[in-house]
Amino acid sequence: MPHDLPKYVKRVRSKGREYLYFDTGKVVDGKRLMTRLPPLRSIEFGGSYAALMGHRNRKTKATLVTIPVLVDMYQRGAAYGALAPSSRKLYDIYFRRLERALPTAPVNGITRGDMRTVLDKMAATPGAANAFLRTSGALFAWAVDREHIAKNPCDGIVMMEGASTSLGLSMCYAPCLRPRIPPSGCSRICSITPRSASATCSE
Repeated sequence: MPHDLPKYVKRVRSKGREYLYFDTGKVVDGKRLMTRLPPLRSIEFGGSYAALMGHRNRKTKATLVTIPVLVDMYQRGAAYGALAPSSRKLYDIYFRRLERALPTAPVNGITRGDMRTVLDKMAATPGAANAFLRTSGALFAWAVDREHIAKNPCDGIVMMEGASTSLGLSMCYAPCLRPRIPPSGCSRICSITPRSASATCSE
């Protein structure tokens, strides 16, 4: 029996016999889920291995959520649909900017440092940077709520000084941008009015 085995295949010896198992990539109760394979030289091995590899590869691709994918999911949801057309247009401006800044990074790997790096490049326009931060924070707060990510990478980032609040976004923290009570304790839902550069909040 050769020592080299196909990818994700593990050899286990028990009671003098040898068995092959495929690592599915799943974890159940803290243990990796392994699937029994036919003997390596059997006719059935090739088909079984190919099927398991195909399933694992499809799962890996399906779970890779990037910023453009996350934005698309958010825009298809009820929270985005409940916004006024003018508010959606404003969000879209900053969503596109976020997509350009982090086009391929998996959302579950984006850190506070990544967001600060993007914001540092906007230091010359603090008002726009703050609006970008609030909009991004709203998107990531929604992603946390949907369990796409474990932590909001915008949490703990301080707004830039010297910025006007008249950018069509209220000074409430980002979770207020979704129609639900935010975790920060603010009990208001913000209604954005870009034309008048003001924001009204209702309980």
